[in-house]
Amino acid sequence: MLESLYFANPWGALALLGIPVVLAIHFFQQPARPQLISTLFLWQRESPESLRGSAWDRLRSSWPLWLQLLMVLLLVWLLLEPRWVQQWSRLNVIFVLDSSASMDAFRKETISTVDRLSRQFDNTANDVNWMLMPTHVSGGDGYHGEERIELMAVLNQWQPTEGRHDFLPALERGLMTQGRHGLLIFITDHDYVVPAGVSTYAVGRPLSNVGFTGARCFESDGTWKWEVLVRNFGDAEVERDWWVELNGEQGPVATLNLAAGQSGLLTGFFPEGVQKISMALAQDELQLDNRFPLVIPQQARIRLAVKTGGKTGQFINRLTEALPYVRLASTDDQVDLVTLVSPFGFRSEDAPAEVVFRSKDKPLNKVVTLPVLV
Repeated sequence: MLESLYFANPWGALALLGIPVVLAIHFFQQPARPQLISTLFLWQRESPESLRGSAWDRLRSSWPLWLQLLMVLLLVWLLLEPRWVQQWSRLNVIFVLDSSASMDAFRKETISTVDRLSRQFDNTANDVNWMLMPTHVSGGDGYHGEERIELMAVLNQWQPTEGRHDFLPALERGLMTQGRHGLLIFITDHDYVVPAGVSTYAVGRPLSNVGFTGARCFESDGTWKWEVLVRNFGDAEVERDWWVELNGEQGPVATLNLAAGQSGLLTGFFPEGVQKISMALAQDELQLDNRFPLVIPQQARIRLAVKTGGKTGQFINRLTEALPYVRLASTDDQVDLVTLVSPFGFRSEDAPAEVVFRSKDKPLNKVVTLPVLV
């Protein structure tokens, strides 16, 4: 019986400190108060008491003492919240984690919350089944098993990087999985109305966050330049250091001052011969928006092989000449797109992508494009 006993609130044992308090009270006695009277023989004979007036004396056994100690022990028992685990008991505990990128700032709080709750639930049933379920569509970084240590190991590798998305599909999957004997706990930093049967633990708090929100690269007077937008998402004015990194080396540090909710524009240019750089901000609690890579854009050029004759072939040749980033290639070269005429109207197997026309110069029948075309 004692093997199946556990205490849901171990902190209740602190109430045992009431025992020395009760004993200390009973060690103290009321100091004697001398009273001069002339008729001392009229007083009843009483047990002698200390006349020294000392506050500390020997402990005397009495009914009030034992009753008070018993009351303290009863209070401790109630505060400990004792539970007995049945041998057949089973519990499904499902943690649904908000995969929003903003949760990256609260990874420590999330891991601490799951660790604390899992320790609490680990003794509530003889067989505890753990599930870790992120809210993003791919469902990666999940866990399903009976080992709490493995659950925490998977959680330590969790990286929330998703944008704004709907939490309801993940919560509905969790509700269908938890069964009759289960708990579904949603951990988030958003103010979200959850369905019935879902417990929410909020780990968010106001942050002083400054991050990159957008950028563009453009050519002007033969020089490639860049513009980067930075925004202060906090409620107070902040001062942030920023710099440019080239080939992994940090450049000169500059300072940016932004009022609450204000956006600022950073400008600069690419050094000659450099194709990519990285913008960096001084680290804050949300690190995902503190770095921004910039690359000079390159226009994709499509190599086209024309295997189509007649009027259709002539039309394609004229169309190709009007497109600046498409050039004609011979059939022996490696090509990206092929045009041909087929009596069957479907593509062949030896080309990466084709535009297929039916024979006799009939209108376009089928266009097949593959992801190789950008």
